[in-house]
Amino acid sequence: MIRNNSNHLRKVGQSNTFDMWEEVRRLSGKQRNQSNITSFTPDQLNLHYSNISTDTNYMKPPYKKLVHQNENYISEETTFHYLERLKKTASGSDNLPFWFLRLGAPVFCKPLSHVINLSISSSTVPLQWKSAVIHPIPKISQPTDPSDLRPISVLPIFSRLTEKHIVKTILNPALFTLPRHLDIRNQFAYRPTGSTTALLISMLSHITELLKTNCFVHIISFDYSKAFDTIQHKAVAAKLATIDIPDVIYNWIINYLEDRKHVTYYNNNYSSPSSINASIVQGSALGPFLFNLNSCELQAKYHSNRYFKYADDAYLVVPSSNSSTLPEEIEHHVLWAHGCNLKINANKTQEMIICRRGIPEPSPTLGVSRVEIMKILGVFVDNRLSFNVNVEKCIVAIHQSFYALKILRTRGLSTSMINCVFKSLVLSKLLYASCAWWGYLNQTQINRLESVLRKAKRFNYYCEDEPDALTIQEHSDRNLFHSIIANGNHVLNILLPPVKEINYNLRQRGHDFVLPSKDDKNFITRCLFKFI
Repeated sequence: MIRNNSNHLRKVGQSNTFDMWEEVRRLSGKQRNQSNITSFTPDQLNLHYSNISTDTNYMKPPYKKLVHQNENYISEETTFHYLERLKKTASGSDNLPFWFLRLGAPVFCKPLSHVINLSISSSTVPLQWKSAVIHPIPKISQPTDPSDLRPISVLPIFSRLTEKHIVKTILNPALFTLPRHLDIRNQFAYRPTGSTTALLISMLSHITELLKTNCFVHIISFDYSKAFDTIQHKAVAAKLATIDIPDVIYNWIINYLEDRKHVTYYNNNYSSPSSINASIVQGSALGPFLFNLNSCELQAKYHSNRYFKYADDAYLVVPSSNSSTLPEEIEHHVLWAHGCNLKINANKTQEMIICRRGIPEPSPTLGVSRVEIMKILGVFVDNRLSFNVNVEKCIVAIHQSFYALKILRTRGLSTSMINCVFKSLVLSKLLYASCAWWGYLNQTQINRLESVLRKAKRFNYYCEDEPDALTIQEHSDRNLFHSIIANGNHVLNILLPPVKEINYNLRQRGHDFVLPSKDDKNFITRCLFKFI
């Protein structure tokens, strides 16, 4: 049995990485949950999803008046480049597989570029591109309600290619010239250089700076119910109309949002199609940009308060000097959400107070539950910024992965594949967003994380000549810091201090920034001293 598993695992590991990981999930007990639930029919699920994405107060967004123009928005060469580099992806309602389009790229690039140019110049999206296929994925092991199944929408590949090209060449550059009432700087998702690590670095830097002059700091986390599926088209169009893009692109996007339909594929059956008039279409390339653009309008009502946003996760940071403004800020947020047809989940809206030593916590904010530990984008942050809980959770998860690796070894997975799985499963957990929180750890916590890697080397899950956690972390710090310096448009570039004026050139320096007060905790300040 072990020999048979070993031969099979070695074969799939060498021929197809995707198949190898599917086998790893199967043998480690982490296979994707495809529970064969028969209590729901495709039509029941499709009706549930369409009800969520239906705006009862729908108002059709207006088009802009323009002169019809035939322009080449995409060339044959660019279309060929997109088709030739298609990755393995699901087919949409047209059932055209990725491998067929990739294989026929030399033939398809000319007619497809013509169709895309014609579609954009006439601001008309083909009806087939507006139809999505929903594949429900269980959120829990035994779903009992349609809401327990997450809708994964799949659009035709041609639609996704067109959206990606528009976002890359027209919409993303427009983010640098937004009008005053829109601000993308506090949004860290779906942006070049944006990440969860960047949000945590920026937020922790802001909090520690506030604690220098304030006794405590409030963090309010907001959670929306079905944010991407309920957002109002009119609200999105109102922001889209104010940014610097061609009118023909604006009209194309408005047409893209109109008359959309979806079907649900479940238990090997398709539902009847349903129409929707809300949402920004999950699974699309255009949806994330539109959601970001809509959230740009949400700004703190008072200057000293500040939002940090990652997609539909929003965190409001308020210093103690502004504690009295919290009720107004929350009301302001609720009104904005209502205007966009977003529903705030009150049960998941939480408050955490980070205090300086010896300072008692104030009374809880009315209507918001108080917590001592808050999970911010997968990282557990406590009210003392010690990150003890995050380290503990990380170590527990790693030991669980050790058990899975042990099973894989007994089932015959080769040592080289074990090392590959370890780096993907264990190191990713150990160092997730670590650039943000590593500086807050004490030596005892670092030693605990280092001991995990030493244990992995003893069990031969991790090669002896591989670097330790501290070396890996320093490498991550260096790469991120240098990418921030090299890119003036990096989301964290705003945290850098001014450049020092130097009238001599005696030796090459790591950077020319003015050194702030030394702080080994926050990423930017830590790296300014480390890599000088």
